[in-house]
Amino acid sequence: MELTTENLNNHFKSEEGCTLLKEFIDNKSAFAGRIRMTDEGYELEFDVSILPYYPFQFFETEAITFSNEDLIDYGHVGIDGVICIHTTHSPDLTIKLIKDVASLREWISIYFLGKKEDTHYEHLKLPSNSIKTKEVLLFTDVEHTFKVDDSGHFYFSVLKQNKAFEEYDKNVNTYLLQHFEYNKKVIPCKWSNAYNKNDSLIIGFFVFLKRQPTWAKHFAYETWDEFQEIVPKALLDYFNDLKQQKKAGNLKGEYFPLLVGYNIPNEDRTKEVPHWQLINIPSSDIPISGIKDKDGNWIGMLTEKKIIWHDTKNCSYQYFFGRGKMTDKITNAKVLIIGVGAIGSAVAVTLARCGVKSMGFIDYDTKEPENVCRSEYFFSTGITTKLEELSELISSISPFVNIVLKLKKWGVVKSTDTEIVKAFKEILDKFDIIFDCSTDNDVSYILDKISPQARIINLSITNHAKDLVCAISPNSYSSMMNIFKHLQNDTQDMYNPTGCWSPTFKASYNDINLLVQYALKHLNQMVELKRELRSFYLSTSLENEFIIKLNQI
Repeated sequence: MELTTENLNNHFKSEEGCTLLKEFIDNKSAFAGRIRMTDEGYELEFDVSILPYYPFQFFETEAITFSNEDLIDYGHVGIDGVICIHTTHSPDLTIKLIKDVASLREWISIYFLGKKEDTHYEHLKLPSNSIKTKEVLLFTDVEHTFKVDDSGHFYFSVLKQNKAFEEYDKNVNTYLLQHFEYNKKVIPCKWSNAYNKNDSLIIGFFVFLKRQPTWAKHFAYETWDEFQEIVPKALLDYFNDLKQQKKAGNLKGEYFPLLVGYNIPNEDRTKEVPHWQLINIPSSDIPISGIKDKDGNWIGMLTEKKIIWHDTKNCSYQYFFGRGKMTDKITNAKVLIIGVGAIGSAVAVTLARCGVKSMGFIDYDTKEPENVCRSEYFFSTGITTKLEELSELISSISPFVNIVLKLKKWGVVKSTDTEIVKAFKEILDKFDIIFDCSTDNDVSYILDKISPQARIINLSITNHAKDLVCAISPNSYSSMMNIFKHLQNDTQDMYNPTGCWSPTFKASYNDINLLVQYALKHLNQMVELKRELRSFYLSTSLENEFIIKLNQI
């Protein structure tokens, strides 16, 4: 069936429980009509709009909408009355229409008749504004419980300033909330050290509200007078102070940042961090007026001026890694990686993306251009140490990783000096897990001999990435050597670069990462299931199809 007004009219006329109130017309941008849905217990009318892309989605949203502005008090309804429906894909227009109408009926049953309240928090739906730039503030956890009417100052820093792009159509300035000042206390945000800033900070005012600033549950207030019943007196005093400064000619700056916070109203999220929303107060139009009562006391009243909202993003640890992380026993561990080449850099990046909060690195090497093709490094950064580049890379991935060690003095690993060995062991004993990715038998032997308190996990790969060996302490060195005795490691067909340089194994980024990810997945699962960690190796086969086999020792 083709998408035509005639076919749409015929289809909706034939839908059971559906009456076509206004036949569809083609207004060039969309097909528009009106229907009535009836069943036992309800009779509801909807304006229907169908984009010419139908039955396909339009930028991951349905190309058909059913709207009724009288239903905005119910769940999953937009400010324009559009019902939020989700249906499965079908390239067949008739089947797709049947599915979408069925989804509308399902919404009616669950949210209109059933009046269901979703347990997950739905963020505020912000009205559009005319500010020239797009402001986005990222916030995270703090070690403090805010109470209603708390107020004070907050400080934030610039994270990134980007030019306009298609989604926003405006310049995008991203900021990082740094800390609050309240009752003469500094309450820092729980970012990693790389993101804790103390200079070039921007100051703003914050208030903590008794509830979220919404009407119809999730639509943000549009004008300031709607705030009147929920704002603390401190905010009115702040606005009045701004106004007095303006009259005195002391007010500088085009906008003044305001952060409003509130607890998320969901019982199942008692551990949720408070939510914060950013507002800009224009110095040219401070939204307050006032009168004095009979006793001469000033009474502030918020005006009907439009609110200039901006986006905020909850970047608390649980949100940041909400879509997936490793087990807490790994993410909460202090992890040391010795050797951050092809294997070690892959391990580090994976751990950062999987929620690990504390990492240290030991490596003596310089990152060269030829390292880029199969490691996690970048050509654009030029010649640098692997330690520095990897540390910056890890911090750029996660704002929760603290790099607690960057040791380039490789000689301490192989020293025979008793005091140096003792000092080195003290360093190792500060970690819970040590990944030995050095592919250096000497290092592996010495680590076993030192016998640190940490669990040692030795990762090494044979030529052409045919096998990956994972040897685990105690006795990780002997386990690794015994496994290699039984493997066919081609030591002839090696990569020999120009000049006097030790040959190295051949393998692509894909070859190495495939096995490293498999090994880390297996280790995480064993820890999560509370099973004993045992040495193993992964063997690959290309005889008929590519196969990876786990061989437990």
